[in-house]
Amino acid sequence: MNDQTFLAPSESFWDMVKGSFGFAFKNIHRYLLLTILFSIPFLIIGGLLFFGLKVAFGQGAFDGSLPNIDPSVLRMPLSPLNVGSLYKILGGFSALFILIVPLAILYGLWIQLAFVRLTTNLKSGQPEGYGALLKWSLHRLLSYLMLQLRIFIYVGGWLFLIILLLYAGVGFMAGAQIGPSQLFSILNFILGIAGLASVFFVIYRVPKTLFSPFVFAQENLSSSDALKQSVEVVTGHWWKTVLYVLGAGILFAILTGILSAISFQLNVTLGLVIQSVLSFVMTFYILSFQYQLYQTLKASSSPNLLS
Repeated sequence: MNDQTFLAPSESFWDMVKGSFGFAFKNIHRYLLLTILFSIPFLIIGGLLFFGLKVAFGQGAFDGSLPNIDPSVLRMPLSPLNVGSLYKILGGFSALFILIVPLAILYGLWIQLAFVRLTTNLKSGQPEGYGALLKWSLHRLLSYLMLQLRIFIYVGGWLFLIILLLYAGVGFMAGAQIGPSQLFSILNFILGIAGLASVFFVIYRVPKTLFSPFVFAQENLSSSDALKQSVEVVTGHWWKTVLYVLGAGILFAILTGILSAISFQLNVTLGLVIQSVLSFVMTFYILSFQYQLYQTLKASSSPNLLS
């Protein structure tokens, strides 16, 4: 990773689109290698689960026959002992689920941060080895989690969830016929208006947080400072940010649809391959485009934002 692929900030939408396309295809092997590195734990865990199920139940665990289980066991009455065993099994699965979900969220954030860091390094001409990249992103993982929580609070996601819970509560009370029906109609109307307002509020604020991961990854700021700088960069450029990001996404989606349709007409296998490659490239094209847009807006913002 020793070549510099820095693109100077440009105000032109088409310059950014072309530059991001070229960047994504030029560096696809780097993103592919990082994807493989993050896929290794999934392959190991999946292999262990496969081996464990096969040892416990035999090949029937995968073809539905379950030859190692005595059919009479399945027809046993639910005695207190059997019920207790069933509860233990369900409790074990619940505990495993509670453990896996937070780990999966953290692992997903680690992947996201690593790809953002790789993008900012390549675009700014400051490459680093994959080992250092993984170590840095893991070291900053909890701070990145805090950034995501700050974003959730800033955009008002908590408010939307509260309105949904209240709406569900009113629906439950109406179903249980607790109170007059006219009251439920009024409450549903009020919550509907509040919910619609919260949706518009979230839509307005989300674009302001768009660049906070890039600020966090490139400038090593705290989660609060990264969010603050992203908001400052977008302030005064909200419509440009939204239209540029939507335009870049729609343009790539149209191109992907056309190429996929043509390739599927020629050969189904070819179509699947092209569709998979384009979907893979799109992620890094969008990352590249958003970073370039961030640099463009930052260059035209207050001088104290310039590094």
